[in-house]
Amino acid sequence: MSVDEALLLNSKKMANDRKLRVTRAKTIKRNQTRKPEPPIAGKRSSKGKGVYVPKPDPKAKDIASRAHKLLGKAGAAQLKSQSEVFEGLRASASTVSGIKKGGSGKKGGKPRSRARTAAWRQKGK
Repeated sequence: MSVDEALLLNSKKMANDRKLRVTRAKTIKRNQTRKPEPPIAGKRSSKGKGVYVPKPDPKAKDIASRAHKLLGKAGAAQLKSQSEVFEGLRASASTVSGIKKGGSGKKGGKPRSRARTAAWRQKGK
């Protein structure tokens, strides 16, 4: 059924003595400008001479959201003043794990595989 045919059915009676209501959809205004809010006493305008507040970096935002989840509002507010690491930090390439990985000194001597191979060959003869 086309739109025009549906519009013709407007105000026709349905089976249960009710009138059918069919209307065209209103057009959506995409570039509609918002009306300015009326000034409220005591509230400063956001377009005035304000102080620049930078957005928090992703790491700080992550820590704050985890703190809020684990500790609640009061704990998250308390954590803002401290720079404390707690369980649940996400790993990344720049974070230090605290695990010693060795690599500072090699074991000297002959390769182990060479000695084992020689022993195996002796055993087989």
